[in-house]
Amino acid sequence: MKKIKVAPTRNFWIYILLGALSFLAALLFAPFWQSVDVPWASLGRSVLDLLIAACLFVYLFTFLLKKLLRGGNSALVVLKVLEFSCLFLIAVGCILKQFRVINISGACAILGLCLVCRGSVEIFRAYYYRGGNSRPYPVWWLAVSLGMVILGTYCVAKPLFSDNIVLWLFVVLLLMLSVVLITYGVACRPEPKKSEKQKNEKSATEKSEKPAARKSEPKTKDK
Repeated sequence: MKKIKVAPTRNFWIYILLGALSFLAALLFAPFWQSVDVPWASLGRSVLDLLIAACLFVYLFTFLLKKLLRGGNSALVVLKVLEFSCLFLIAVGCILKQFRVINISGACAILGLCLVCRGSVEIFRAYYYRGGNSRPYPVWWLAVSLGMVILGTYCVAKPLFSDNIVLWLFVVLLLMLSVVLITYGVACRPEPKKSEKQKNEKSATEKSEKPAARKSEPKTKDK
């Protein structure tokens, strides 16, 4: 098994500091503080709302916006606009509670709403697809869209997992990240430089060992 070689660097303390901060964040975000009267009891929930909003914005502007700009059938464009607007309002409501227009909260419920919206748009696309194209609409994708609507409706009505489970997963990831960063920082720490006194002592011992080694060598007789 080959050992992983790590190049020493003077900035090793940055990795250790980041690891310590990750460990501290994981400790503060842990859900068990919710039952304790401390100032940071709701910090984990606030961070979870920010994470949900960030995931929604990434989904909106990297996936949905591209589909919206492609155009297509006017009815499908209207549905895509409604989907984009609905999820955008939910993302804004996760960050700014006073602007929460749609009263849906929780990671599982928001995920279910995303599945319902996307599945509904795909089902309508299958309906409009049949008349404007010679190729048949893939049946398997229609079945997947129906499954998305059913699963999403169930997640909205009765969430399959709680926000604390998602928060615990995030805390565990932070703890793993802190261990990796601290271990890497310690591994890439450069060796301390030897002082002049230690160098002189080492050279003196090497010089004293050389004549002793020569005397101990046996003399060979000439044949």
